[in-house]
Amino acid sequence: MSELMEIVKNALIEGHKVLEKALKADGREIRGRGAYGDISYAFDLAVEEAIINFLRQNLDGCVMISEESGIVRDPNPRYYVLIDPVDGSKNAWKGIPFYCTSISIAKGPRISDIVAAGVIDHPRNKLYLGEVGAGVEVSGRRPRLSMIRSLEDAMLLVDHDSIKIIETREWTMKILHRCRGTRFLAAAALETALILDGAVEGFLCPSRSLKLMDFIASTFLVKLAGGHYRIVGGDEDTLLMDNGKFGVLVTSTKELLNEILSLRDEP
Repeated sequence: MSELMEIVKNALIEGHKVLEKALKADGREIRGRGAYGDISYAFDLAVEEAIINFLRQNLDGCVMISEESGIVRDPNPRYYVLIDPVDGSKNAWKGIPFYCTSISIAKGPRISDIVAAGVIDHPRNKLYLGEVGAGVEVSGRRPRLSMIRSLEDAMLLVDHDSIKIIETREWTMKILHRCRGTRFLAAAALETALILDGAVEGFLCPSRSLKLMDFIASTFLVKLAGGHYRIVGGDEDTLLMDNGKFGVLVTSTKELLNEILSLRDEP
């Protein structure tokens, strides 16, 4: 395993250990709101602290962008690290076993500069890791992307906000009516990572409802494994420090992505 992948892996494992302890103790206490406006639970802050401390000791010169603390700057950055301490915090808080932590490492300030990333599925203790030049691993095995090319055969995970928002409701409903089936599990990074298992053919959030750290790590991994994506409201030049909201379409095949995009412009 390459050096950066190893660092991402061990940082995720550190976060996992802390989260398990916090959830067994009093870690479900609400501690206010994080830098991006979402509710912060005690376990969010504990996991973030563990990951940042680990990265400070093992990765010199990094700007860290995290959901709870915001931007932790470095005067001479070599890396930019995007962290989502717990994606699916409300699931974890309620005891629903679907939540994860994600980390992306870039050698510059833009999405196109990402070179390594990882996601850990906490309830299953499953790791999704990848680096440019080294490929993708799913708990030590190769990813298995579905080769389905048509919506009528595809199982998709679709963010419900895209149905609620007027601007994307019609497009989203066209997708729902045409595909074989849908689910919504409320943890975008982990939903996207399931594409690497071949469990689903895509994760879609047509509306601009997500932060970059909600989806970019697993989206990078899917692309590295041969999948495809389109960011709604952004592109490869988008800054990792951008605090705006985005949509994203991630699929296992190009044909599936193209069909989804074609429905947006269909009369």
